[in-house]
Amino acid sequence: MSSARHIVASSLLDSQIQALESAMLVAQTSADKSPVHRLRTSTRRMEAQLVLVSLLPGIPEHNEQADEVQRLLRRVRRAAATVRDMDVQIDMIEADMPDSAAVHNGSHGDQVRREAQKLLKKLHKKRDRETGELTGTLKAESEDLSRAMHALRSVIGSTSGSRPRTFTAPELSEQIQNWFAARARVVLQADRHPDRAHALQRLQRLDEDTLHDLRKVAKQCRYMAESLPEGSSEAKRLAQRFEYLQEAGGAWHDWLTLECAAARTLGKKSALAERYRRHRNAALAEFHLQLALEFTTGKHGLRTAKHPYRG
Repeated sequence: MSSARHIVASSLLDSQIQALESAMLVAQTSADKSPVHRLRTSTRRMEAQLVLVSLLPGIPEHNEQADEVQRLLRRVRRAAATVRDMDVQIDMIEADMPDSAAVHNGSHGDQVRREAQKLLKKLHKKRDRETGELTGTLKAESEDLSRAMHALRSVIGSTSGSRPRTFTAPELSEQIQNWFAARARVVLQADRHPDRAHALQRLQRLDEDTLHDLRKVAKQCRYMAESLPEGSSEAKRLAQRFEYLQEAGGAWHDWLTLECAAARTLGKKSALAERYRRHRNAALAEFHLQLALEFTTGKHGLRTAKHPYRG
């Protein structure tokens, strides 16, 4: 996107439409890990742009067109997400399981390795099946989705003879932060906490669905911030702030998903399920900390590394 100081609302969709159309085209011919990752991320970024555009005052009415894009986008995103999630899980299992040369036959480590191999085999078979579903969804929906996105862009860009409404990066950043604050207050049923200890106590009582919602909101805010013009230091800081929350939440949710998968396949008391449960608890503690820092200071903790498996 241009680094111009004033941004036309319709231009916020341009690069996302182009990226998603390209990702859909590539994924129809190759369902390898990289194209699927790109497709899933492109759908998420487009969903975030729909949120950002909906927050802008003074632009043409576009609810009908946005709803149609969202309806078609949801189908593609879900199909891509199923395959992408399995790719992430496969990478995590392979990176975490003990090396065969480092364990003795019959040892606990050997048991963990054997159970991990069994889970990997199941996931690879499931991925093969879901890949066909993704290809079919793209063939059925990609052209309609492309038309719907361009129709939305056209409506938002219509001016009826007047100059289009423009926005600055600071204005857009403020809209993003306000949206996050509103969503977080709904989830937490409270305003900013007075101290970190109190925030941690409140966060530790939240259920998994609520934490998952906070993670998704942080991800959308990150993508919205990253879509602002290059060169905006404020937008860059904002994107980094939400990335820390998203990555911490993503690590927790991925280990939780693996723990559930291991429990279903091997039993809740299996060595592998217990191993993933420990990983999940450690990641959850880090997520709680990052959220507490956000809700007490509005700053990230500068401690969470980029998720090593999601890329």
